[in-house]
Amino acid sequence: MILQSLPPTGNLISSKRSKAPLDDLLPGYNLVWLNSGTAALAFSLEQLKRRHPEVTQPEVIIPGYCCPDLLSAAIFAGFTPKIVDICQNDPSYDLLQLESAITANTLAVIAINFLGIAERLAEIRQIITVWPKVALIEDNAQWFPDADEVEKVEGDYVTFSFGRGKAVSLLGGGLVAVKEGVELFDLQLPTEIFSSTWFLKVKLLSFLTQPWVYYWVEKLTFLKLGATFYHPLQSISLMSPDRMHLVLANIARYRSLSRYAERRLSYLISADLNGLNPLLASDRRRRLLRFPVLLTDSDRRSGLLACSRVQTLGLSRLYDNALPQVQGVNDLPIEIPSLPNAYSFANRLITFPTHHRVKPHQVSRMVTLVTQI
Repeated sequence: MILQSLPPTGNLISSKRSKAPLDDLLPGYNLVWLNSGTAALAFSLEQLKRRHPEVTQPEVIIPGYCCPDLLSAAIFAGFTPKIVDICQNDPSYDLLQLESAITANTLAVIAINFLGIAERLAEIRQIITVWPKVALIEDNAQWFPDADEVEKVEGDYVTFSFGRGKAVSLLGGGLVAVKEGVELFDLQLPTEIFSSTWFLKVKLLSFLTQPWVYYWVEKLTFLKLGATFYHPLQSISLMSPDRMHLVLANIARYRSLSRYAERRLSYLISADLNGLNPLLASDRRRRLLRFPVLLTDSDRRSGLLACSRVQTLGLSRLYDNALPQVQGVNDLPIEIPSLPNAYSFANRLITFPTHHRVKPHQVSRMVTLVTQI
């Protein structure tokens, strides 16, 4: 009997400090460091409201399968979210539906990098060219560029998250990169208070995500590990200098991590088993936060989840549901359109961990399970 369990994410966090300047991380952009990735999205939308005060009922377009924090940011900033369906076997927008959803009130399209699979940014840019007020917000909460990928960032506003389980984790914090030439309004934000217990939390998290410990942690059902639900954004503040001093070391650690697990899974899980293989073999692929597998139908996923051997391998359903089915979303005063592709995608997706704790024999077991199911 295996008394160990992989957490879905688990990259180590560095406590090393550096006061070196951060301005050159993303050439061509002005950087604003904030208290969370959700705050980074809300900050971008607040900027757009100030750029276009003549639009009294601003709208922002978001995809039908995504984190509900996009709704939190939109509502906090006073925007009406318009939900657009994704493609059948692709987490990116259905571009025809996206084009149809844009109106004179639309100020932004949020384009999500899905676990390291980039959106079709050039195609979206082409669509919004005829709408001068519409900005492209590139949401990279699930990805951070390697040194040779920095030039692939191209949104008007580019956001990142440094929360727990993210590519680069500081146990909190976010970043907005605003393209040079785009006016940046001063929102008169307070600065967050950095907790003196941060270092203790890092050590505790490192202990709790060890497989022999996590096996018991995930049995504590009241913790609701991995559950997705809507919760409103409470505030936006600037990142504290203490947290900013931890940024460079954690970016360096992330970029130095092996990509063995994701590359081995890509090689061994064939295209007939994973509907996302064409994307994983395309130029839209970046370093993956988790390895996504899109099964052919929901029954196969149910069979996989019912297999007792999968419980120790860090399998996750990510958000589990399309956006309208997420707990708390139905209570919001927003229009819910038909989203057949988002529902289908949500019901067929599983993800496997790719972090440093994943061993070769565990990768082999992941492949065997998917193949058998």
